[in-house]
Amino acid sequence: MPPKIAIIYLSFNCEPYIDDVVGALRKMTYPKERVALVLVDNPHPVHGSSVRFLQENVMPLSGAELPKVVILPQDNN
Repeated sequence: MPPKIAIIYLSFNCEPYIDDVVGALRKMTYPKERVALVLVDNPHPVHGSSVRFLQENVMPLSGAELPKVVILPQDNN
């Protein structure tokens, strides 16, 4: 059985880039049940937090099309 791993993505105004991340993770051949995707969201000084965007667009895929997703919102960068 392969070891459990975590992929940590540092989010800073991730909206323009997250589709590429999701697309790459969909192609992953490592067993999804052995992976956790940790999204650490640092708020952008102009655009603010991406947490709501991540909750609406990435979390519905958690555990299905993607590995289990965990969002860690930060108060500041």
